[in-house]
Amino acid sequence: MSEASATVLNYMTPLDNVANAVSGLKEIEIDCGVLELSGQYLNAMMKIARAQGVEHFILKNVCGQNLIGTGLEPGARITIHGMMGNHSCAFVDRLHINTYPTRFPNDIWCPGDAQVAIGTSANPVELNIAGSVDDLFASYAPSGRFRVAGQGGNRCVLRAGAGIPEVWREVDYNRIKCMSEPGRIEGMLHRS
Repeated sequence: MSEASATVLNYMTPLDNVANAVSGLKEIEIDCGVLELSGQYLNAMMKIARAQGVEHFILKNVCGQNLIGTGLEPGARITIHGMMGNHSCAFVDRLHINTYPTRFPNDIWCPGDAQVAIGTSANPVELNIAGSVDDLFASYAPSGRFRVAGQGGNRCVLRAGAGIPEVWREVDYNRIKCMSEPGRIEGMLHRS
């Protein structure tokens, strides 16, 4: 890791401390503790860190944590040492994601696999899996580069490749985030 990085987060880090812990860092390492950190908690940590400007997430001891990277702001890199859990990298946009084999602290080997529905409806720059993937890998993905070194399950890349409509790229999502639910509906009705 570079000078502007540190191992700052693990399964014992309270969410309230994440923003201060990563302040000024572009690259961080998160130790998932094999089974100690839930996927939802990990994803919440990553979203807070991304909002603070973190661009590269190095995840260690990943063992089936789900939802990794889902909903993360575009432009980041995620390096995963271990096995991504179900529904990770779903709906991501313009992220670089790589899994790598690892040896857990208890000396168990993990080949860098990914579980079910990885990259569903995703638009990554690239999503590279060092091991094998299970069912529905990259299904409904509009675009992106997907690579798997091992085997694939059923229905991988199902109905993928339609591309992101340019009109979606023109939407100012920051304006929409602060609108009320009725305001969003009204705004969408006027766009059509």
